[in-house]
Amino acid sequence: MKTGIVFVVVQDVNDRSPSFTHYMYTMVVSEAATVGTSVLKVTATDADSGINAEVQYDLSPSEKSRSIHTFQIHPTTGVLRTARLLDFEETREYLFYVVATDGGMPALNMSVPVHIIISDLNDNPPYFDQPTYSGVVTNPTPGLHVIKVTASDEDMCSQENLEYSIVGGNGDQVFQVDSRSGLISISARKFSSLYPVYMLNVSVSDGVFTSFTTVSITIENNNLHSPVFTEVMYQANLMENVGRGILVTSVKAMDEDRGYFGMITYSLLSAEMSQSFSIDADTGKDKNGKHNQYT
Repeated sequence: MKTGIVFVVVQDVNDRSPSFTHYMYTMVVSEAATVGTSVLKVTATDADSGINAEVQYDLSPSEKSRSIHTFQIHPTTGVLRTARLLDFEETREYLFYVVATDGGMPALNMSVPVHIIISDLNDNPPYFDQPTYSGVVTNPTPGLHVIKVTASDEDMCSQENLEYSIVGGNGDQVFQVDSRSGLISISARKFSSLYPVYMLNVSVSDGVFTSFTTVSITIENNNLHSPVFTEVMYQANLMENVGRGILVTSVKAMDEDRGYFGMITYSLLSAEMSQSFSIDADTGKDKNGKHNQYT
């Protein structure tokens, strides 16, 4: 009886589908990414052998998705790249599928979901919600709220960081603006007179971009009364050779108007008197301005 060696070659049948190393792929990508930026790499393996184990990748959109036009994948390496510029304000996230197909006949495939989240970039300027603003003040008093300007920014990362400023038309600092809320109010400074109309140039900035608007504020004249001194005449005695800055006397006046129109500022009308004396514009205290000598 003769014996021999028999070699049995088992041919592979394509009975295994490709399998991804992850159940889902998620990645955050900046909207500043240029075309061709590498986003991520997917990997799938196949337990078959030969051509049956050769895997190629392709993209498949989810329902109502345009993702396959925004990204592209290398058929053999599985590297996913951007195919066009991204815009957070247009699309904030993408959901699609990567399909891995083997080389068998018939071919088997497996898909995995991919979630791409777009991060916002400050690439849009803020804009005021109105082209111009206008307000009327009838009784200007310190702290009085006049008008509020508001602005928006398409960049979500900038919306909460907007800052407002008055950059023109406010040389006397009559008005102030809350840098966070945009609320314009009367400042606490004291003024002897006000203009009938103020044209303020107001800006809003997100830290990179700045926009401007015009705010027109009309001051209605309620200045109906003149200041009245509490005394018809003030007299004071001053010894010669007294030092500079010695208090001589105090004057006081009243005004029945309210707000700024009721604020009083004191001054010396005589140029000659101003050489020897000074008066506090707010309090009315008259002081000796230089060394006095009787002749």
